[in-house]
Amino acid sequence: MKKNKDWLKNKVQSQVVVITFLCVVCCIMMLATIAVCTVNILTMAGHDDPVYHSSIMLSLIIEGISIIVTAAFILLCIYVRKAIVKPIRKISNELNNFSEGILSAEFDVKINDSDIGKLAGSLNTAKWYLKKMVDELTYLLTQMSYGNISFTINYDYKGEFAPIKSAFEQILVNLNDSFSRIQKAGTMLYDASEQVSSGSQALAQGTSEQEASIRELSDYVSDISGKVNKNAENAKNVSEISDTATTDLKEGNAEMQKMLAAMKIIDEKSAEIEKIINTIDNIAFQTNILALNAAVEAARAGEAGKGFAVVADEVRNLASKSAEAAQTTSELIGSTIEAVSNGTAIADSTAQTIESVMERFSNANTLINEISDGSAQQATMVDQVLSSVSQISAVVQNNAATAEESASASALTAAQAKELQKMVKQFHLREDGQIHLDGPTEE
Repeated sequence: MKKNKDWLKNKVQSQVVVITFLCVVCCIMMLATIAVCTVNILTMAGHDDPVYHSSIMLSLIIEGISIIVTAAFILLCIYVRKAIVKPIRKISNELNNFSEGILSAEFDVKINDSDIGKLAGSLNTAKWYLKKMVDELTYLLTQMSYGNISFTINYDYKGEFAPIKSAFEQILVNLNDSFSRIQKAGTMLYDASEQVSSGSQALAQGTSEQEASIRELSDYVSDISGKVNKNAENAKNVSEISDTATTDLKEGNAEMQKMLAAMKIIDEKSAEIEKIINTIDNIAFQTNILALNAAVEAARAGEAGKGFAVVADEVRNLASKSAEAAQTTSELIGSTIEAVSNGTAIADSTAQTIESVMERFSNANTLINEISDGSAQQATMVDQVLSSVSQISAVVQNNAATAEESASASALTAAQAKELQKMVKQFHLREDGQIHLDGPTEE
């Protein structure tokens, strides 16, 4: 465009120079012709020769015609300068304004059926057409800058400008579609963020309550664990005491069996002693009889048998004492045997009781061992439960922190979504294709 403008400007300037040069030459020629005519008239006044006068007149006529032709040529140059060069210069200036984007300047070239008039008319039409397009595009872009993209393009773009309209309409369609989707997505995002925020807050509150409950449960389980461990320790101590008592009972039972054996031996020996005492009693009885017989025989012997009678009497006394002693001993041994028998019965009963107690202690010890093992297992299980509760507490605390962070992030997302909605609401979108803001129309 600039190259064509410079070429046209140079062409117009060269034509102006040529026309000016021709005008100057014509003026010089006309002045020279006038001077020659003046000289000829003065010369003709000094001669009376008719032939000379005729030649002078012919020369004057020719010179007059030359002056007229020169004047006509000068007038023609002036006309050409006014009717052609000046409009072309205005057209050049208008093209210069076109190249600089100035479309509002006045264009006062007269439009007629001449080539220059037609050129001026075409240029004026192109200027008006471009001005209308620029005005509409300016209006549309201004509306877009205000956030209004619900309008349509009404002006008819022709020729090479048609793709501009198509591209602009496609931009509007894409912007409307994009902002509609963004608006819907922002609404959905805001609603979802509100739901997530509410859920996260409820989850955080529930998690906090769970954390408090789990803390109480942990304390309760810790208390149970302490009691179970104490019970396990007590059961272990009772088991040890029971084992010791069982051992003592076994030792006592063994000693009781030894005592029973000794009582049995005493009973047997007492029976043997009783037999011996019976023998002694028989011997004493027989001795007493012999002493009586000896006394009878001594009495029969008279004086000779007095000494023997004394001896017999002493023997009888001794036998009587022996019998009494044997009787006393027999009674004592009988009492002893009876006591031993009673002691044996009591010892047997005691042994049976001890065996029963041992059996019960054994059963109790088995139960105590089972209780001790169960308590130990319960203590282990309670420790595992306590460990699990601690892990659950840690997880719940982590979930609580995560829920709080999620609630905070959801609240931030909701705020951003709301801000996005505010930003999108600044744009006026097409609702059904019927709401338009019309731009400038063609006059």
